[in-house]
Amino acid sequence: MPREIMNEKPIEYQAKNGTQFKSERGDLRCDVMVTPLQGATIENKMADFTEFGAWHSLIVRPRLNGFSGYDSIRYQLSIA
Repeated sequence: MPREIMNEKPIEYQAKNGTQFKSERGDLRCDVMVTPLQGATIENKMADFTEFGAWHSLIVRPRLNGFSGYDSIRYQLSIA
């Protein structure tokens, strides 16, 4: 059975240290909304960004039929 293409599917991920990442599209053409856990240290936030990138690279990217690259992602920080 072929894998579902995720370019136009919304994605959501919560990293180990509590930061939430959401995008309207799996190919990240829309902004990625980032909501860190209140009171998280800068080290934990940075670790969560790294974790999100690895998750996207391993889980989502293989299911895309096109991707602009990780250097083109626009992040929008949201304060919970």
